[in-house]
Amino acid sequence: MAPTSFREPTEGDIADIRRVAVVAWRNAYRGIYAPSTIARKVAEFYTTESLAAAIRSSRRGDSFFLLALDGSQVVGYANGKRIPSQWRDPSKPGGRVFRVSGWELTRIYLLPDHIGRGVGKGLLERWESFLRAKRAKRYFVSYNAKNRLARDFYVRNGFTRARNYDDGPTRCAIKLL
Repeated sequence: MAPTSFREPTEGDIADIRRVAVVAWRNAYRGIYAPSTIARKVAEFYTTESLAAAIRSSRRGDSFFLLALDGSQVVGYANGKRIPSQWRDPSKPGGRVFRVSGWELTRIYLLPDHIGRGVGKGLLERWESFLRAKRAKRYFVSYNAKNRLARDFYVRNGFTRARNYDDGPTRCAIKLL
């Protein structure tokens, strides 16, 4: 069963996005990262400033940010953006430089009790509609190699691993549109 609706976030949704991120990250990365590492990464990746900037970018049409709701409760979200032709993973200072261009789905997370109910697929379908309107031909995702939830979701939804972009524990997959 899919949620009742999808909508763009506003800055008033930042607390709900963080709430979902905390629960979803604990679920996705349990046994991969220590709880303190998960808490640190969520705090680092989900600052008020970075979320507000992502929301503003989406409202301008420069990127994509969408919430999934069950009634009025935020139960998931997806966020994606254009990646420049030369890109360095910001989480790895001094890390490998990738020469790619296109779009990347940077975040797609759900509350655990909404996994397997079509919510993620609904977010992905809307992301892909956004990309088709931008005339994109492909997009990328990155995920932790040990994150079976992510890997299995991407495989089920038609992604192919792009081994030439793998970097340590990070795996990259591509989907053609």
